Amino acid sequence: MQTWQRRLLGTLALGGGFLGLVVILTQILQGASAVSLLLYIPFSAVFAWGVWAGIAMLESHPDALQLNKWYWAVQIPYFLTQPLSAFFYSGGAVLFGFQIHERKMNLQALFGSQFQFVINSERVTEVGINIFALLAAAYLWHLQTRAEKQARQQEVLP
Repeated sequence: MQTWQRRLLGTLALGGGFLGLVVILTQILQGASAVSLLLYIPFSAVFAWGVWAGIAMLESHPDALQLNKWYWAVQIPYFLTQPLSAFFYSGGAVLFGFQIHERKMNLQALFGSQFQFVINSERVTEVGINIFALLAAAYLWHLQTRAEKQARQQEVLP
């Protein structure tokens, strides 16, 4: 992995995770409901994971590829429906979606951190993927696979 790639992915994970934690803390301090607090717990854990993964990437920790691969992978899907809407991104996103009933495609680029989990929303049904997260996870998976293959080859060599 080139230095600029490690720095970019590490900074986005660290910064996005920290920003997400700050937003959640702000909501809690403003007096969140009990249901909101229950939703903040898992999302706080995911954002904290982003801070951890970002630091690991910036410090070139041996587990950085694994941590970041899964961190970006959880950001790939998003869906917005009337009974349930959920999505999460941290650092940045390029969302490509398809509105099912209107047969309309949607593309948007976002920078920052956001999570959403809504029950009984009045949204138009849309499903999609975070293209940036997909590319980041695939690239990290490729790097990890290549590194493991090289390590196995060196074990075989005398």
